[in-house]
Amino acid sequence: MGFETYVVETINQMNLLLVRSDTHSKQRQDYLLEAAVLGCRTLKQLSGDPGFSSTVEEFADVRIIKGFLEGASDEYKRRESEKVDQFRTIMENSDYFATFLDLEREVMVKAGLSVDIVDSLIKSSRESIEDVQRRARPASEVIETVRLLRDRACILSDDLINEAKDEDRWEGVKERIKKVILGLGGVALIGLNASTLAASVGITAAGSAVSAALGAVFIHNAATDAAKTLGAAM
Repeated sequence: MGFETYVVETINQMNLLLVRSDTHSKQRQDYLLEAAVLGCRTLKQLSGDPGFSSTVEEFADVRIIKGFLEGASDEYKRRESEKVDQFRTIMENSDYFATFLDLEREVMVKAGLSVDIVDSLIKSSRESIEDVQRRARPASEVIETVRLLRDRACILSDDLINEAKDEDRWEGVKERIKKVILGLGGVALIGLNASTLAASVGITAAGSAVSAALGAVFIHNAATDAAKTLGAAM
């Protein structure tokens, strides 16, 4: 495994800190601040990780790749065309999508993600079908959106450090951190489904492409929502 290993670890740590912030009111700010700093730090690491960029490019949306097959062998074109058809079947057939989500859950659990995070990502997957159907996201856009999420996560972290003694600044902080966790969850989906773990539970190449497309939507939504909450807090 590559970048997904430290991303999964960060997600679990951030989630645990949010839980502790609810149960230890006197240390609430400390836990939230630590979670925000973790998110910023991991997104910085991810943005500079060549393994992440190459994985995103390798698992770019199959509907985009299909348009760049000129000069490829007939056999390669056939395989890619089949992958696109299978991709669309998973996204457009509710039974196939339900089966895919069962396998996706197994991958995430085996990778060590907290069960409540797994449940949240599965729920987000169901809610994101139409976004994936609506448009394909090129690899360059996904990589750039991760950088955008990094910038917004680090603004949140810096803001909390600078205003740590101002109680009013902590309103809505937990929800903003949850957006960062969602974005990191999208990154984890991309990485986990590019690994041998996905194949070991029966996820096909087309299924991995669906995971990558869903992950891209999670990252986009997290970056967009983070901008909204940051703007509202200022």
